[in-house]
Amino acid sequence: APAPPPPPPPPPPPAATSRRELKDLADRILEKHGPSKRPVHILGEARFGGLEVQLALAAFKDALYKEGSLFSKPFNFNGLFAEVVAIAGGEGRGANGEDAVTLQELADCLEEFWPSPPPLPPPPAAEAKATTAVSPRKSEDDDYGFEEDGYDEFEDDDDG
Repeated sequence: APAPPPPPPPPPPPAATSRRELKDLADRILEKHGPSKRPVHILGEARFGGLEVQLALAAFKDALYKEGSLFSKPFNFNGLFAEVVAIAGGEGRGANGEDAVTLQELADCLEEFWPSPPPLPPPPAAEAKATTAVSPRKSEDDDYGFEEDGYDEFEDDDDG
């Protein structure tokens, strides 16, 4: 019996995905806005419709066209969309089973090409502690005249 044909080669890992269109878009955004404005801040502007909305190809293009001056020279939107789908795993996530991605995922992909890492926000617990530690405001009890020894300066005297 003849030997079975060899299995097809495995698909390339996500790291091998081309990022040419992402790099092109990052370069255009950096040229227009500079490195201090992060991709998430630019794409998070209200005119784009929201960072977490699932966008199929046509809606993805429509959202990005709102940054019109970036696209004064030809741009491969289909290639960009395919790169983000491949990196973010957006296959079949759209409302009708089509590929879809979010602008948050696009922003995350663009971060790879930004000159410096974004500043890390403080963890919420540390932020709350810092706020209360440096607050000059007295506690709510002190605002109402209660002191730590339990004496209430506004309480009626029992002797008269």
